[in-house]
Amino acid sequence: MSDDLTDYEYLQNNPSAFVENIIGIEPFGYQKQFMDHDSDRKVFVAGRQVGKSRTASWMALHYAVTHPDSLVLVTADALRQSSELFSQLQSEINNSGLADEQWGIERSTQTEIEFAHNSRIKVVPTGRNGNKIRGFTADLIIIDEAAFVANSIFEEVIEPMTLVSKGTIVLTSTPYGASGYFYEKAQKAEIADTDWHKMQVASSDNPLIETSDIERLKRGKTRNQIKQEVEGEFIPTGDQFFPNPLIKKTTNDDVRRGVIQYASANRSEKTDPNPRTYMGADLGAEGTDETVLTMLDEYGNVFSIERHNIGVYEARKRIQQLDNHYGFEGINVDRTGIGEGPVAELQQKVGNKVTPVYLSTQKKQSVYQTMKSRMESGMLDLPANKDIRLQLEKLGYSKTKTGNLSIHAKGSFHDDIPDSIALGVWALPDAGGGGRSAGAGGMTQIKTIGGLQESDGTTRYQFGSDGDDDDELRRFNIKSN
Repeated sequence: MSDDLTDYEYLQNNPSAFVENIIGIEPFGYQKQFMDHDSDRKVFVAGRQVGKSRTASWMALHYAVTHPDSLVLVTADALRQSSELFSQLQSEINNSGLADEQWGIERSTQTEIEFAHNSRIKVVPTGRNGNKIRGFTADLIIIDEAAFVANSIFEEVIEPMTLVSKGTIVLTSTPYGASGYFYEKAQKAEIADTDWHKMQVASSDNPLIETSDIERLKRGKTRNQIKQEVEGEFIPTGDQFFPNPLIKKTTNDDVRRGVIQYASANRSEKTDPNPRTYMGADLGAEGTDETVLTMLDEYGNVFSIERHNIGVYEARKRIQQLDNHYGFEGINVDRTGIGEGPVAELQQKVGNKVTPVYLSTQKKQSVYQTMKSRMESGMLDLPANKDIRLQLEKLGYSKTKTGNLSIHAKGSFHDDIPDSIALGVWALPDAGGGGRSAGAGGMTQIKTIGGLQESDGTTRYQFGSDGDDDDELRRFNIKSN
């Protein structure tokens, strides 16, 4: 920033004063306390709508402006979140009423701001294993939604970044289960002899939020969701079948078909150009659940998940089309809600690779425990998708009188996606549910494609669109019964 606007000595030690005098906004009391605390390890545990991301952007701007020759790294688990953080940074600059020249900005891209005194703010996602931020030496690292970042990224990538610079690490997030690096540091901050400083803020602590707004925020949420997302508390979920850390461990934002071993700091990537492929199909009955089709390869890469609001007839046609394209080894179809008939008809069209699976309580336990075992062993990679994560999180269990586990979706949530994935895993040769040989290659995708169309009294379902990359799967009309 230009000299006439900056008193470095004063502003360096008073971040909240920087926000008030330069950006022109008076922070809330808890934001002032958090920013001005002199600890170099900070954790901000927040309910929704308390301004944690805005606080992070203020801290980034303050440090970059008042510390020449510094690097401020702002990161998050997902590209979407890191992009929103950069937008927040730009918004604070634009709304300050100061021109870029007054800020001392020499160059600004979609991910970086460079200042005249050689300081920089870099905003990027962590990447699957921290690969997108590896190698930086940062003076200030801010990790937003830190609860969703894997422990290994903190321990192997983020912590070493500050060894030379003696830099500061700031974690901000809404709670996400009572485990993981973010949770551990928040707990550690409560110990008297610790380097960590914690600020815990509920949504109701925001002075701009009224009681009616809080009630609206709570609407439709479970008790545990309210405690985490509104009250900003860590809640262990004892009846959750897939623990949050296991879901995070299995999630991969770059799942690709045919990858035998993903690249990491100590190993190179290995691929198979022709992996065997499998499908799990959860068919929705007319007017009820949606149809979900999961495709994965023999190495546990879930490379495509399709979701459709279609009937059994259209679903059978889509499975045939996908099989013609991928050449599946095995296709497991849940016949629980649709009966034997539709599956038998699919077998006539596709062959014995189609296996009907009746998900009784005992069978569902076996199918899901097999999926869980693969997840725990690191043998399953799931797309980084909010709907997948949510349905896995909301899968609960209870003990039956016979000692079996009854696995089910909690409350008003659905289990169509987990059922489809579990059925696909059950089709793998080493899973105990079948599996028989062919394959191809491509990128991860979860998609809701196609739509019902009516013409001359005939209803047709069109899969794909003119913009789809794959011509063979692009447009395919099926006449309904």
